[in-house]
Amino acid sequence: MFFYNTLLILILITYIPHLTLRGKWHKGLWVQLGFWPDDFETHLKHPKNIWIHAVSVGEVLAIESVVNDLLRQYPHHQIILSTVTRTGNELACEKFKDKVKIIYAPFDFSWVVKKFVSVIRPVVYIAAETEIWPNLYRTLKRTNVAILQINGRISDKSFKGYRRIKPFVAKTLNTVDRFCMQSAIDSERICALGADSNKIEVFGNLKFDSVDVLNMLERSDYGFAEEDIVWVAGSTHPGEEEIVLNIYNDLRTKYTNLKLILAPRHIERMAEVVKLLDEGDLPYTRLSERTNQSRAILLIDTIGHLRQMYSLADIVFVGKTLKGVGGQNILEPAVFAKPIIVGPHMENFKNIIDLFSEGKAVIKVDNEKELAEKIEGLIGDESRRLDYGAKAAEIMQANRGATDKTVDMIGNYIKA
Repeated sequence: MFFYNTLLILILITYIPHLTLRGKWHKGLWVQLGFWPDDFETHLKHPKNIWIHAVSVGEVLAIESVVNDLLRQYPHHQIILSTVTRTGNELACEKFKDKVKIIYAPFDFSWVVKKFVSVIRPVVYIAAETEIWPNLYRTLKRTNVAILQINGRISDKSFKGYRRIKPFVAKTLNTVDRFCMQSAIDSERICALGADSNKIEVFGNLKFDSVDVLNMLERSDYGFAEEDIVWVAGSTHPGEEEIVLNIYNDLRTKYTNLKLILAPRHIERMAEVVKLLDEGDLPYTRLSERTNQSRAILLIDTIGHLRQMYSLADIVFVGKTLKGVGGQNILEPAVFAKPIIVGPHMENFKNIIDLFSEGKAVIKVDNEKELAEKIEGLIGDESRRLDYGAKAAEIMQANRGATDKTVDMIGNYIKA
C-alpha cells in the first residue's frame, strides 16, 4: 500500500499540469481531491444512501435501467452516483436530473476516500463493470459497507495487466462481497485473479437492457426525405472522420440520395472535425443549430443524442474500431434493427462482438477500402440491410434480463 500510495502521488503530480496545459482542468477535480464547497456534505446527507460508481459515459448508460429500477423499488433511499470523467458527469446529470445526487468520484488516496465515506455513509457501494480501488475498498470494508461489482468484465489487456500484480489485486478483490459478471469468460478471469468463486455469478450484460426503442425520430424533422439513404458514422475517433468523409465524398456523386450523420466520440474535438468539413467544402448542419432544411451532412455536436440518431439510419458504422483501440457499443444501433459495420478493434466488447459475429448480425472490415465497398454494397441492397438489422434485433432480445437479476441481488444487500 505504501508503494501504491506513492505511485498515486507521482501520477497526480504529472496529471494536474497535463490537464491544465490541455485546458481540461475543471472544478470537479477539487472535489475528487477532497476539497468541496460548504454545502457539499449537507447536499449528500441522508440516512439511507446507495452509492453507485460509473466511470464514464459507457458505464452511465449501462446502469441506467438499474438506477431507475432502484429508484422505483427503494423510494426512501437516496442514490448517489459518482463518475470520473466530465462527460460521464454531464450525461449523468442529464439522465437523472433531480432524481439522483451526481458527484465526482474521489481519487484513491486513503485520506480522501475516508472523507467521502464518512460523509456519504452508504448502506451499499456498487461499482459498474470491473473497478479496483484499493484504498476505497479497504475503507468501505472497515465500515462494514457491502461492496458489489455489477456488469463485471475483464478485457484481454486488463487481464494481462492485473496478472502481473495478482497478489495486490487479489487482496483488493477479497474485500468485494459479490461479483456479477457479464460472461463465463469474465467469471473465469476474475476467479483467476483471486476472487472467491462463491462470490461470483454470471448475470449477462446490462447493456442489452440499457437500450430501448424509445422516441423514434422523424426524418423530416432533421431534413431527410424517406427515399434518402442515411449513413450514421457514430463515436468516431481521430483519423476516422477523414476516412468517413473521403468515402462519403466519393459516393455522393453516384448516389445523390446518400446522406451522412457524423458523430465524433469526444465533443472537445468538434473544432477539428468542423475544420475537416470546411476544408472539404462539404455542406453540413450542426445538430445544435439544426433546422428541418435538407443538408448532405448532419454533425452531432451535442452530448447524449447519438443513440436516438441511430433510429434514422439505413446503414451504421461504429467508430473507434478502425483507428481507435477498444471499440464502441454496437447495441445502440442494434436495438433499432440497423445493419452495423465495425473495424477490427472491438477489444472492449469482445463478448458482444462474438455474439453478433456468430449470429451473422455484424459486418467486419479491416481498412478504408473494405469499408467503402461494404457501404456501397448496402446502399444498393435493401433486403441485405433489413436482414442484418433483423438479426441484430433478435440477438438484442435474446440477451435481455440482466437488470432484473442485478436489482434483485442489490436488494438483498440493501435489506440486510
